Amino acid sequence: MASMHMQLKKLGASIERYGEKHGYKRQMIWRRTLTNNNVWWNKTPLLEVLRDLGAYIRIGPMLGRDTVKNRMERGDGMSFAEFTYPLMQAWDWWMLFKNGCQVQVGGSDQYGNILFGVGAVKTISKNTVLQEDNNPLSDDLDKPIGFTTPLLTTSSGEKFGKSAGNAIWLDKDMTSTFELYQFFVRTPDDAVERYLKMFTFLPIPEISKIMEEQNQDPSRRVAQHALAYEFVELIHGKDEADAVSMQHRQLFRPRTSTAEPTPPPRTASPGNPKSSLSGFVNPQSGNPHAPQTNFANMPSARVTLPKSLVYDKTFSKVLWSAGLVASKSEGQRIINNNGAYVGSRPGVKKNEPGGGMPDDLTFTPIKTWNASKTQEFIIDGDLLILKLGKWKMKLVSIVSDEKFKELGLTAPGWDEVVGKGKEEPSP
Repeated sequence: MASMHMQLKKLGASIERYGEKHGYKRQMIWRRTLTNNNVWWNKTPLLEVLRDLGAYIRIGPMLGRDTVKNRMERGDGMSFAEFTYPLMQAWDWWMLFKNGCQVQVGGSDQYGNILFGVGAVKTISKNTVLQEDNNPLSDDLDKPIGFTTPLLTTSSGEKFGKSAGNAIWLDKDMTSTFELYQFFVRTPDDAVERYLKMFTFLPIPEISKIMEEQNQDPSRRVAQHALAYEFVELIHGKDEADAVSMQHRQLFRPRTSTAEPTPPPRTASPGNPKSSLSGFVNPQSGNPHAPQTNFANMPSARVTLPKSLVYDKTFSKVLWSAGLVASKSEGQRIINNNGAYVGSRPGVKKNEPGGGMPDDLTFTPIKTWNASKTQEFIIDGDLLILKLGKWKMKLVSIVSDEKFKELGLTAPGWDEVVGKGKEEPSP
């Protein structure tokens, strides 16, 4: 959930910036949130679901759905969990509908589930025994609405996705920006115009001009490069799009090219090298020359550390080992400045039903605590969530020292644990 939260936050900020470029101004209706359905499923009695939904659902129409009918005809059968999936998805929508979520959007393969959900929400709203939730929905503007979008397919009609083995991820840890750019550069000529209309905010007249230039010399792949650049900018921001476009040009430039190499991007001034703050890489440390982190340049959120670098270690050391700070002293200075946070569970006990970190990702300012305090914030024994500022966050996956060594990983402080880097005793 924490990773999804940060990805959605980054994606939303990037889309807003991209939309502004094309004349779309941010509105309050653009607000978004990420909700875990465990919030209600971990405390909703089955009897409540059967009372408000199950009593009004008929088995016949459910058995008549193509997905069910095909499985039954093939003799594969269907588990009860699969059969009740539409019911659970419909109940999810009902819980969100009560809080103002009126529209559900999904791929065309979700048409049946969404249509089932529309009917279920109307039924529950009219028949629930809870008076505060009872609503006949007599006004069409109050009724649930479903939208489906065409699935993205290859030129051969095969859909993209994990099951097909050709998934493209928006998370840079899963698909790098260069791989994402390359994916769209390889778009077939007969699909590139459709993709430009689907995945960019480019005006139709501009797309028409791009396609005219493309048709004059398809080998230059003008449309594919426009598509790749626009999509990377949409997802990861302009700085990433500029960098990966330059990287691609440099890598694939003709050997006969006599043009000057593209200059590297400018970097921020490090400030006065004699200053005691010059080695600090975060503004929260007090270094005014430290680079600012935003949605476009935020580092990878995932890191793996061995138990020996987390358990019974002060937070200043953990921040250093996780790669959030350049040194333990910078970590301590940021803690002193109240600039470091740890994901917390205020008032939630692990052994309570539904226990866990709230979906709004509550964070607690890190103080100069004893080393034993660190483990109180470790979630389920193997996850620690750290944050500096708005965009710099690490989801620390904690593994055993043996597993860390087996994976061939390293981290600041690891050499000391395994005995490397220590001075040999004098003979």
